[in-house]
Amino acid sequence: MDQLAQCRALLTKAGAVLRHEVLPFLPSEKLSAGLLVAAALATVEGQAQSGQTGSRWAAVRERFAALYGRDAVGTDWDWLRAVNRRLALDIREGRFDQDPDGAVRAVVMEQLIARLAVANPRFPETGIFSRPGIRRLPDNPRGRNR
Repeated sequence: MDQLAQCRALLTKAGAVLRHEVLPFLPSEKLSAGLLVAAALATVEGQAQSGQTGSRWAAVRERFAALYGRDAVGTDWDWLRAVNRRLALDIREGRFDQDPDGAVRAVVMEQLIARLAVANPRFPETGIFSRPGIRRLPDNPRGRNR
């Protein structure tokens, strides 16, 4: 059994133990904390089962590379925070008021999809977000996005 399969099995077992052997015996004032841990385990387990978390964030990196260039792209969370700060500043300063190819919308939508998938392991891969060309925000009829 490879390491990833062992991790998946361990997550599944830990979730089952938590749900069946720990949660029923928690006092009511600690139940919300136990449910939070159970939800976190389920999220991680879902991501491990799907194996798509990395590819989603790789797509975010590709969108940022298209927007700011390959040199601006990193791989850790500090990089993501920094590049999002830069994006927010650029938007506030009006640098993307003219975005004819939709690069800003694409990077925002790609992050939205990646974050939804992490927060909800049952986030659908079918429907509106799976069709080519749909991964963009609808046009703002008032002009500039605020």
